[in-house]
Amino acid sequence: MRAPRRMPRQRPRRRRVRLLPLLFGALVVLVGLLWIGPGLLDWSAHRGAVATVASELIGREVDINGPIHLSLLPQPSITAEKVEVRDDADGVRMATAALTLNLSLGALLTGRIAVTHLVLDHPDVHLPWPLPSGPLSIEPPPWLAALSADIDHGTFSVGALRMTDANVSVVTGGVDTALAIDGTAQAGGLPWKASLALSWTGSDGSAPLHIALQSPGNPSSSFDLKARMTTDGMIDGQFTAHGTNLAAIFPGPEQPFDAAGRLRADGRQLRLSDLHLTLGSMPADGHAEFGLTPSRAETADKPSLVVSLHTPLLDLGPWLTSFPKHSTAAIPMTLDLGADAAVYGDGLLRHFGVKLQTSRRRLRVDALQATLPGEAELTLAGLYDPAAEAFSGQMKLAAPAPLVTLHWLTEAHFLPDLSGALLGLGNLALDAKVNANTARLALTGIDGQVNDTSVSGGLVLTRGADPRLSAGLSFGRIDLDQWLPPAWLMRPPRPADLAQALTGVTADLQLSAGELWLGGDRIDHALFDADLGRNGLNLRQFAGQYGGMQILAAGALDPKGVVRNARVVLAAPHASPLTSLLPPSLRNFDPSFWDAPFAANMTASGPPGALALSLQGSLGDLDFSAQPMLDLQHGSWKGVLTLQHPSATRLLTQLGFGYAGTWLGEGSLSIVANAAADHAGWSLSPFTFSAGLLHGSGRLAQARARPPEDRKILGTVMIDTLPWPAPQMDDPLPLGLLRGWRAGLSLKIGRVTRGLTALAQDVSAYADVTDGVLRLAIERAGFSGGNAFGTVRLDSATPPTLTADLALSGASLASKGDGGTQSLAAWLPVAASAARLDAHGTIQMQGYSLASWLASLTATAGFEAAHGTLSGLQLSEAAAEEKATEQQPAPRMPKRMRDSALFSGNTPFDAMTGTFSVAQGDLTLASFGLAGQAGTVTAQGQVDLVRGACNLNLTLQPAGAPNALTAVLQGPIGKPAAWLVRGMTSAAPVSTAAGATQGTQAASPVPVPSTAP
Repeated sequence: MRAPRRMPRQRPRRRRVRLLPLLFGALVVLVGLLWIGPGLLDWSAHRGAVATVASELIGREVDINGPIHLSLLPQPSITAEKVEVRDDADGVRMATAALTLNLSLGALLTGRIAVTHLVLDHPDVHLPWPLPSGPLSIEPPPWLAALSADIDHGTFSVGALRMTDANVSVVTGGVDTALAIDGTAQAGGLPWKASLALSWTGSDGSAPLHIALQSPGNPSSSFDLKARMTTDGMIDGQFTAHGTNLAAIFPGPEQPFDAAGRLRADGRQLRLSDLHLTLGSMPADGHAEFGLTPSRAETADKPSLVVSLHTPLLDLGPWLTSFPKHSTAAIPMTLDLGADAAVYGDGLLRHFGVKLQTSRRRLRVDALQATLPGEAELTLAGLYDPAAEAFSGQMKLAAPAPLVTLHWLTEAHFLPDLSGALLGLGNLALDAKVNANTARLALTGIDGQVNDTSVSGGLVLTRGADPRLSAGLSFGRIDLDQWLPPAWLMRPPRPADLAQALTGVTADLQLSAGELWLGGDRIDHALFDADLGRNGLNLRQFAGQYGGMQILAAGALDPKGVVRNARVVLAAPHASPLTSLLPPSLRNFDPSFWDAPFAANMTASGPPGALALSLQGSLGDLDFSAQPMLDLQHGSWKGVLTLQHPSATRLLTQLGFGYAGTWLGEGSLSIVANAAADHAGWSLSPFTFSAGLLHGSGRLAQARARPPEDRKILGTVMIDTLPWPAPQMDDPLPLGLLRGWRAGLSLKIGRVTRGLTALAQDVSAYADVTDGVLRLAIERAGFSGGNAFGTVRLDSATPPTLTADLALSGASLASKGDGGTQSLAAWLPVAASAARLDAHGTIQMQGYSLASWLASLTATAGFEAAHGTLSGLQLSEAAAEEKATEQQPAPRMPKRMRDSALFSGNTPFDAMTGTFSVAQGDLTLASFGLAGQAGTVTAQGQVDLVRGACNLNLTLQPAGAPNALTAVLQGPIGKPAAWLVRGMTSAAPVSTAAGATQGTQAASPVPVPSTAP
């Protein structure tokens, strides 16, 4: 009986112990399925359906570009990433990194969706201004009665206003407020704690609005607005503002401020009217406008804030210190600030007013006006760069008592004390460009009056411990009696006294005056150019005209009264009086050479052992200069000498060389040389020169240690291009230039040209001039592919005589020159070509002109040519002519040749030799021989170079022909008559003058054959 009763009590206890773990495990599994199960499903597949539902709820198209997450526990929520609400043509749009909606669990169990909380992560919200529906734009929609939201790190743009890093909470659907916002954000570079309360819309469609802003920390600022928002988005109400530091929100001085007024915001701008402020201790009234349209705000440098203030009294010092420096960090603005009076330093400025514009880079002053101490009226406009602390603009100043104004500027540390140097300043009126920074003040383009006379120019004042004034001013009239101390007018100061009076003055002055009056004397066009400083007075230049006399002086005065440096200027209407200072050989030039304006300028500086001279001058168009260094202790000098003239032809004509125009061609004359001289001699090393087409350089020197009869000018002259002298036939040759010289020169000539044609190249020669005799030894001269060499002697005695012994080796005959080089064939009376030509000749002639030289020409010459062609003779036709001559009946008479093929075409040769002589205009062909595969030719005869007639005998021996053919050429050189003579033989070899029969070549009555056909 006991067992059955015991068993029922034990079995239930065992069952409870087993069911509790099972119930707890089942609950855990259920919670896990509800927690983890939704996450295992792909909710992103329903992105389009969710976006459609969201678009229908808010009435705008919604795009979900990221994944969607659904969570049921601990609270049902939906999270969508990369959500974008598109613009519905009203300017409202939003993009957020993530959007999370918390849902009501009870509503879900009954089949409804109720959003209880909204979280936006990094949203970017753009709202137009004004709001398209007024307060309705930000009130909750009808389907959402109440909602709380959190915004993390958001960005809000309302028209031109922009807030960043916003962390706020939003509550909608309250009893009294339709929208309440509370949180923090960044705006205008400052952190703000903000709150906004928008009430429900009333019967008139407007809604009360309350905005409170507070910048925490120290300094602190606050703003409170109570207004109404109308249906068209306008806001109208009253505001108050307070702060401990104006510089925190406005580019002004660091001082507390209070403000109150009316605020009105519409679609274009925000207006602050009936504005009453207290800036520090300064009361002010005015108004302000802030542009809200995006088109104005998009331009960073375009002012969007306009402020107009007026105050009875302005302490100008703190504003000048702080406003320019902080203006670029603030919103671009336009400021119109006026004051009945302004205090700066110890002076009172009346009628002060300034209009300016700020930007991100600079401050533009449209107009600054003030009446300075001394009743000086100042107007200023320009640009200020806060980064460089520099101002540039335009200034106008009218000072009836300038010394009073200058004293105030000195006390205010704008200018150093200049009163001692400006005692003669009576009145001043200036209009100038001003450039100022912390180190200097510059006035340029000055146009004004000083003491009732005009003034123009510019000045620069360098600030610092040692201030310095630099001025370049031009006056209409200066009366030194007003500016100099009276004692100086009675007795000019001594140098030591003048140096002591200038002690402490630091200035760089360039002053000019149309009239300079001193003690009743007038100096016209006066110029004073001087530097005053620690080293004393450096008078760079003092110039003027006194009674038609040119005055120019320069020098230096050190603090001890020692004068240093010197300058001398000479000016004369003509140089004729200077001829008495020249050597006799230079006085006989054309009078027009000396009848020209003359000017010279010489400066000297340095100790006697190293006195630096600078000489510059001109005589008509001839410019000369020299920069020698003199050693007066040893009697030596060295330096650079320069001589220039724009027309070498005109200058040489004035000096008596009339033929130079046709020789040198058009061009200037220039000589530049490094010169040196002492008791032992002189040198020009190096020197360069150009005269028309003649250019070159060289080195010359003369040693005076030798006896006078042995002293010579020695050196080297290198000429780039030497034009071939071509004087007129009857013009006297300037042979007198050879007299009085003793020189030995090594000559290097790059090219000898005639017009554009090069006659010779790479010429190397040595010239010696002694006692009027020129000896020229030509070592090498490239001519027609060969080398010419020999000697030339020109004696200027009575009569002048020229002798030459010249030779040519390795030249070539060609119909045309190579690269503009003169062909040797063009010098010959016949047309011929040869691979190699060697020649030798001697020349002698005398006279005073080229015509007399040619008339007295005596010459002998010989040549050898190889492997060439003789034009105008076809030796192969000689056999046919001989056969036709033999068929004639006896008696045999000479046959006149007309249009024979014999005297046409070309004859090649292997060798051609000849000798000839010229005497009294007659050329005698002593021997001539030509040999080749076609046969041989010999010739002899005479040519009258003066009359242009020839008489030549030719013997033609064609190859393979039994008999020779004899031809006679007589008549004009250009077109002689030709006969064939039967049975006549030549006693000696005769020349190939047959080339002249075709009338294509003619000799010229000159010692060297002409290039003309």
